[in-house]
Amino acid sequence: MRNTRSLVFLGSVLLAGACADSVEDVELARTEAEASAAIPTVARRSLAITASSVLQPCLAGTPGLGDCGPGGESAFSLRRTLGLMLSSAGLPTTGPGESPMNALARQLWDTQNTNAGAQTGVANPQCDDVIGGGGRPVINGFPIQCPRNEGSMAAPATDMLTPASAAYFYPIALMNRLDLRDAAATTCGEYRIIYGRKDAAPAAPTGRALIIFEAALPNPRPALGAAGCQPIADLWAGLSDPAVTAASARTTLAAFYYTGVTVTYSDGVTATTMPVMHYQNLGAVRGQIRSNGFMNGPGEARWQLREFKTQISSTGRLVIRPEYVKTNPWPGLFATATGADPFSTWFVGQVPSLIVNDLNRFSMADNVTFGAGQSDSQVGAGAIEGPAGDPTQFSNDYALFSSPALTTAVQAKLTSLGSTLTPANVLLRATALSCGGCHQHSNGDNLGGGLVWPASAAFVHVNELPGAATAAPDAFGQATRSFQLSPALLNVFLPARTADLRCVAFGECAALTLTAGLRRN
Repeated sequence: MRNTRSLVFLGSVLLAGACADSVEDVELARTEAEASAAIPTVARRSLAITASSVLQPCLAGTPGLGDCGPGGESAFSLRRTLGLMLSSAGLPTTGPGESPMNALARQLWDTQNTNAGAQTGVANPQCDDVIGGGGRPVINGFPIQCPRNEGSMAAPATDMLTPASAAYFYPIALMNRLDLRDAAATTCGEYRIIYGRKDAAPAAPTGRALIIFEAALPNPRPALGAAGCQPIADLWAGLSDPAVTAASARTTLAAFYYTGVTVTYSDGVTATTMPVMHYQNLGAVRGQIRSNGFMNGPGEARWQLREFKTQISSTGRLVIRPEYVKTNPWPGLFATATGADPFSTWFVGQVPSLIVNDLNRFSMADNVTFGAGQSDSQVGAGAIEGPAGDPTQFSNDYALFSSPALTTAVQAKLTSLGSTLTPANVLLRATALSCGGCHQHSNGDNLGGGLVWPASAAFVHVNELPGAATAAPDAFGQATRSFQLSPALLNVFLPARTADLRCVAFGECAALTLTAGLRRN
């Protein structure tokens, strides 16, 4: 039997007299056994928080979504997130002229402009910094759509931080991704904040855009492995306690995301977590930032996901630079595969993990050599996909492009493993693990073995549109609404993540089927 240890109980977070930017001490109360028996885990409180009462999206005039914090901003505002990124890099958050936080937000979107169309006025990353074969802009050697309409948000007049602004980005979800810890648990997974663009509702005259800050949090005691993550798991599991109010959850999570918390282990050792939104956790050392957008404008509009990392430039500035999209091989490689080339060899080597017959456990390793610079969840209008058309038009529907030689090689591997799945099943599973597949292409796909991929919420897994928000009361019992979660999250992914959370927090691991380290939305 495991030794009992203390649970981080949110009702005992000590806040009196604490400064806004200080580390909050988390007192320990209740034994593990008491907590495990007393608190059934509620996914919308401990894994995917979309309640307006906690998030404070500050959408004035929108019924059930108008909650706002002191000073007219959310406790999880984009301003606060970007501010911590800057301050953690030793850079100022105030100064004459434009807010440094808004300037950093514009710089992110300026990566979608060419050098000729750059808006931020300094030497920042642009989408055509690297030119590949055929004179096309590339990321990681593979062609990308450049420019994209999202670049319009880099314009000097764009204000993404103020609730009254038409371009305001507001928080729509806090996501606990403890399950994304690596096998050695050097990190305790990712802790995400998702922001949606305000003018997406109700008529979406300029399109839709979301930013996802996917911060990977270092394990406070990495020598303990997953046990070093137990206090963090406890913190999130404790949110399901009915005694925890929306206000106390908000206070505790704001401390977790922006200042760090001090926790005590069963052996009496204390440790302080790194503030989640530290710039090093967003790509400079670990983690990443992603965008998901469909903005209207002069260029072709189609849903596409991109990935970014933070970086300190040679001049000491914090910049957000484009990066290849993890676990998203460039679709063109499937079309040109010979069955014996390096990509074919690698992909065939993924077959054993792709045929695991569990929606939460089949997997595909990331490989930087083959990683695409974009992940399309929608085919461009009138596009000819594949080698005969525009290579930037490849969507992530891999089964459409697989060469006969690759299909034959996959079948040979399936036969050697004694699997009754088909190459098409394997390719569809690979698509489902890509961003574009998980967000749209794979909805309802028959993956073989009795598995059907669950549905997104139409290109997103957390819907930022106020009109789609669920009715009151929210998961914290407040008379506010919550941003909509996809059927895939509600019915498939969150139940498995709940089991993982309870395994780490309480040692209830018998029912665990999740494979730590999968990149799922």
